[in-house]
Amino acid sequence: MFPTRSAVLEALAVAVPVWPRRCLVVLAAVLVLGLALPPAPIAASLSPLERGIPVEGVLTDEDPVLDDGTFFHLYALEGREGEQLRLRLSSPDVDAFLVLFSLLGDWLVSDDDSGGGTDALLEATLPEDGTYLVAVNTVWAGETGRYTLLWELGATDPAPPLDGEGDALTAAEDTSGLGVDGFLVPGQPVTGVVGAFPDHYRTYVVEVPPEADSLVVSLQAKVDLDLFVRFRHQMEDWTEDPDHAAVTPAGLEELVIDGAALRAGPYYIDVANLLSSSSGGPFVLLATLGVSGDEPRALVARPVEEQVAGTLDPGGGADGVMGAGDLVQFWAVDVPPGAQTLEVGLFDASGPLDLVAAPEGALPFDLEAFPHGAMTALANERLSLPVGAVQASRWWIGVVNWEHAPATYRLEVRVDEPLPPHPTVRPAVPPTASPLQRALAAAVQIASSLGLGSGTLVSPDGLILTNYHVVAHCAITEPAFACAGEPLRAADGSLERLVVGVADVEQGVAVQAYYAVLEQALPEYDLALLRIETDLNGCPPPGAFPWVPIDLAPVALGEEVLVIGYPTIARAGDRNPLSLTRGIVSGFTTHQGRRVLIQTDATINSGNSGGLMVRARDGVLIGVPSDVRYDAELFEKQDYARPVQLLPAAWVELIEAGGGRVLRGEAAP
Repeated sequence: MFPTRSAVLEALAVAVPVWPRRCLVVLAAVLVLGLALPPAPIAASLSPLERGIPVEGVLTDEDPVLDDGTFFHLYALEGREGEQLRLRLSSPDVDAFLVLFSLLGDWLVSDDDSGGGTDALLEATLPEDGTYLVAVNTVWAGETGRYTLLWELGATDPAPPLDGEGDALTAAEDTSGLGVDGFLVPGQPVTGVVGAFPDHYRTYVVEVPPEADSLVVSLQAKVDLDLFVRFRHQMEDWTEDPDHAAVTPAGLEELVIDGAALRAGPYYIDVANLLSSSSGGPFVLLATLGVSGDEPRALVARPVEEQVAGTLDPGGGADGVMGAGDLVQFWAVDVPPGAQTLEVGLFDASGPLDLVAAPEGALPFDLEAFPHGAMTALANERLSLPVGAVQASRWWIGVVNWEHAPATYRLEVRVDEPLPPHPTVRPAVPPTASPLQRALAAAVQIASSLGLGSGTLVSPDGLILTNYHVVAHCAITEPAFACAGEPLRAADGSLERLVVGVADVEQGVAVQAYYAVLEQALPEYDLALLRIETDLNGCPPPGAFPWVPIDLAPVALGEEVLVIGYPTIARAGDRNPLSLTRGIVSGFTTHQGRRVLIQTDATINSGNSGGLMVRARDGVLIGVPSDVRYDAELFEKQDYARPVQLLPAAWVELIEAGGGRVLRGEAAP
């Protein structure tokens, strides 16, 4: 018997990154699925899966149900020993979960989100010839809705038949009767436009010579277009026919075909608009061959015309507006002769925007491959470009909108002159402030390459208490829900500089103002201590910070508490709002005789990680909001904080040495 999924309490860390450009880490316990598998005679009667033929289905509340409340369907397929199996389960309605079993019920492999979004993509090497069982399931109990299950074609599948003479068809011998829109010359980009159905795709052909080692097909578009490639023959069905496909939700796609998958002859390439809600748009398509081990470079001279917002004068600026679905917007800058550096600043962005730059003639299709880029946790990005222009030259500056959401911004350029410094922020709390006001002022937001979390200033010299998973690659381990993983590091191996936003209580947001680094780490209890080093201009912090005292005395059951932080419940531009929720201490979790978690009915959401749990009566810090868990049997959300009693003695000494106050049950000042 397999353990049931309901026997495992899913543990989710709260600091869920909010930038799709980043590795979005959701810290969850492993889900295991218990299925009552049919015996072999019954399995033979299941609906069969055939290679390349999608199966449409609907999970309903009348289907078989597991003890964790999830519904499932079973299918059978015939496989061969050593076969590379790829199963894709996609759904617009449910969070897909896919499992492969042997005929005897042995659990072979499963997948949740590898298909992109909430779709599943299961890959396996089959151990023997025979029948295998495929379970279509959901992650969450009670989910119902439509799905598509596809046994995908692969590069090792039998090739389409040759022509009557036994030779491969050439591009000029297209016999499909469908026609093509053009023939690609390797290394020379072509431009085109696709519209809405039925004008929603374009077909091109490129001939691969026998000496080629690789073929790279690159697509750049203003909207979300996709790539499909098939050897020798045109495609009539993109779910069944392609040998290769790139269908990410972005305006940039790339396919690399090499090794045993690459064959000499014609490749048919479709650029397609699959979104019924999209009217399509322009694109640039480029095929590049690699010969004798050379890596192909997919470059274009200039952006797609519809992606160009305008031209910037050196020493000037412009306001930009990006619409829903816009991935990148380019500006041209003509650098005058003799210039040495070009300074570019992105200011007043209403969303998490980034900067990329390249000289004309060397624009890569992949935004992360641009020779210059500013992709940091800062709300305002800056680039310093060593142009060294002996003569006038044109540069392209790209503003990247990873969230594809409407956004506004201000772009400034300077030649051989520095940009204005970051504004200086001096947080202060009036001496007559209430405990609640002090607690709100001490709440900071922490931005890293992972995303956004919260923290608490616990000393006037800038010590910040937070969760380890806010500042580290972290996976939750049982049974104490410890955090396993390494801290974030820069490219040179040093600890990553973390961007700290201090509270603007009046506006209800955090204002990015400082850099901090990891001072101490306690992964076994998911805690970390940071220290503010400089402001964003590299200068020492100005004066003392607002802070709250810590109480190491045991917390009482039923005690009224406040949870403060920056959850991702709503957003004001690129900033999560400062939030406060009220509740009581409702329970504790112990491990090896020690309290390791405080349960509360005060609401904790993604982004609250590392923030404040304070006593309502005096605003003293008693816990660090850390975890949200979902009980699959009870269908309820449970919120937890780490008690400050877990702090090591050395941390307490650092806090007190920095001017902070650590109580042990005495009255707060």
